[in-house]
Amino acid sequence: MNVPRGPLAPFLAADEPSLAVATQALRFVFLGLFGAQVTVALALGATVAAFVPQRPAPHDVFALVLVAMAALHVPLAWLLSAAARRSGGKQAALSSTVLGGVLASVPAWFAALMLISGQRSVYLLFVMTILAAAYALGFIGAGRAAVAATRPIADAGRERS
Repeated sequence: MNVPRGPLAPFLAADEPSLAVATQALRFVFLGLFGAQVTVALALGATVAAFVPQRPAPHDVFALVLVAMAALHVPLAWLLSAAARRSGGKQAALSSTVLGGVLASVPAWFAALMLISGQRSVYLLFVMTILAAAYALGFIGAGRAAVAATRPIADAGRERS
């Protein structure tokens, strides 16, 4: 029989994980996905910006649109990950955490686009603040997903009422 290994092993092996095991595992998943997305986005943005010989002039309207799009992804990530964990159980909690980690890191791609297009630093600071807020909310969401992982899976008929 194939026994899971690594930091997720206790969570994956348990039929009904404890709250502590679920919290540790799901926060690890969130941090890994969020960190990887942010690292790739900002590294790609910095690399492309370094090879662009001449950047266009900063444009305030474009930068504000990027800030607004980054801000819109924070509640979107929160709402969609909350909907994904509603049914309870380990699979729903893990799906919710993966979805939350990926969606919460989307503002990093807007930051990368700001780096590439040479926008003013103040707008980049706004997007990085939004990214920090998305991280905090995602970390909290991973804790809520851990609570959902310890609940039994909801009956489909009960969910509708």
